[in-house]
Amino acid sequence: MSYRVEEKIPITLSDSDQFLEYLKKKGSKILFPKRIIKSNYFDSNDYMLFRDSEEGLLPRKKVRIRHYPLSDKIEYSLEIKISSIEGRYKSTKKLLNSQLRSINSNGYFDQDYGLLEKKVSVSYQREYFAFEGIRITRDTEIFYQDLSTKTNYFNEKDSVIEIKAPENTPVDFLLKIIPSSRRRFTKYCNAIRSLNLV
Repeated sequence: MSYRVEEKIPITLSDSDQFLEYLKKKGSKILFPKRIIKSNYFDSNDYMLFRDSEEGLLPRKKVRIRHYPLSDKIEYSLEIKISSIEGRYKSTKKLLNSQLRSINSNGYFDQDYGLLEKKVSVSYQREYFAFEGIRITRDTEIFYQDLSTKTNYFNEKDSVIEIKAPENTPVDFLLKIIPSSRRRFTKYCNAIRSLNLV
């Protein structure tokens, strides 16, 4: 299990354009072609995963099924993100079609939170860059949808810059790369608030 530093920085689209131009001039490299990502997030009936995240409690989890809708071969993965005192890490398991159907129909049982059911869908376009040994992504066109109804949805106006680095990366180094103010940001929690589900 490897822990990592993760920082998410909400930023306007124009400011993120300027930031990517700065990275390009400093020698950043494109890691992967940009692509659309779609995730269905799961939570308990009383939204305890959302509430724990909002309170900043440790340990806490996010549970989602992710896929890339425009890929030549569409595969679905169950991802569990864990934030703990030691750091953050993620486990990923590819799902068979039968497993996908079962979880979508019956929910997912988590040993800490009990039975979880799909609540919201989050989709966005992601770009990937490598710079000075760390990974930087930009997410745009962020779209939230309530999975209990097709008519409750929300378009996020900001883009999000995310930095993923080894756990021993100095904070000063990360601040030097992007000096914008930090605040806790998760797409899942933003989706729940924006869709007025709690």
